[in-house]
Amino acid sequence: MKSVVISLARMTERRSLIARQFEAMGLGFDFLDAVDARQNEHIRLSRYDEGAAMARYSAPLTAAEIGCFASHYSAWQLCVERDESLAIFEDDVLLGSRFPQVLALAASRIDQHRLIRLFGKHNRRTRHLETLSAGYTLVRFQQGPIGTQSYCVSPDGARALLSKATLWNEPVDHYLDRFWLHGVASKAIVPYELEEMSRDILVGAIGARSHRRTGMAKFRRELSRQTDVLARLIYNIRHWPR
Repeated sequence: MKSVVISLARMTERRSLIARQFEAMGLGFDFLDAVDARQNEHIRLSRYDEGAAMARYSAPLTAAEIGCFASHYSAWQLCVERDESLAIFEDDVLLGSRFPQVLALAASRIDQHRLIRLFGKHNRRTRHLETLSAGYTLVRFQQGPIGTQSYCVSPDGARALLSKATLWNEPVDHYLDRFWLHGVASKAIVPYELEEMSRDILVGAIGARSHRRTGMAKFRRELSRQTDVLARLIYNIRHWPR
């Protein structure tokens, strides 16, 4: 399984940092140039539907969020074109000393499971799938953990993600978490051997949204959220314990 690191070509310091980590662990990788919203590259590549975003979130996506979605979409396309599984990384991660072990475990199982996360931002309830070697466990999330810092995807999984991403109306990590929509269960190997760099010290980080919803906008967002809760519950019941 090959590794690709999504990274803006102009972010030379971040590229150097991630390259040193991979090289120190004897891991090969290729850079995949991220779509640069600052250079308006996202405009020609975008499948963004602002009307749908407003209906779902009552707020538009930022240019950086659209660029991020476009970058991961390109990685999924690459996975399908090469017809081989990929480990996909963003360039804001720190690899733990035992990370190569986890990557090897993921590589041996990705064809069966289609998507295996190597990091998630939030702790969520999980279902145990398999006890692995060296104290690791393969689990399936009942609710997505948020984050696209690092995950492995098979060609079959990438095709499924692409099939439901014809229009973009949410951040890519939210889309990845909506397993009831695209049918790709959110699984992971835990404990993680990777962490995210502090957003406070990162140059070029997307950052948090500052939009505040009130009135009908707040109501529409809550309605969308509760619709997701119901759809997630139905999926989890139908796919127990897989």
